[in-house]
Amino acid sequence: MRKYVPLLKYLRRHAVPELVLSFEQIEAIVGASLPASAYTASWWASEKLGLWHAPDPAHRRAEPEIVASLLPGGGRVRFRRDPGSSRQQRA
Repeated sequence: MRKYVPLLKYLRRHAVPELVLSFEQIEAIVGASLPASAYTASWWASEKLGLWHAPDPAHRRAEPEIVASLLPGGGRVRFRRDPGSSRQQRA
């Protein structure tokens, strides 16, 4: 979803292997509230956010996937880069 492009850009700017953000931080980044379903692990495990898809085709081939997982207790999400998953390595 294009709504989450600012989050993708934010995560890509922070060149760290892992980053934990609160729901409040994520909402500030995207400029909108997260849906109630964001409190379920399956929502973060799906591709709804488009975090696996870089906006530019060249980046789609080279950039690692960003894996999101809801942390226990809810309200915080761990974003992790998976360097072994870049599209170039799969081709």
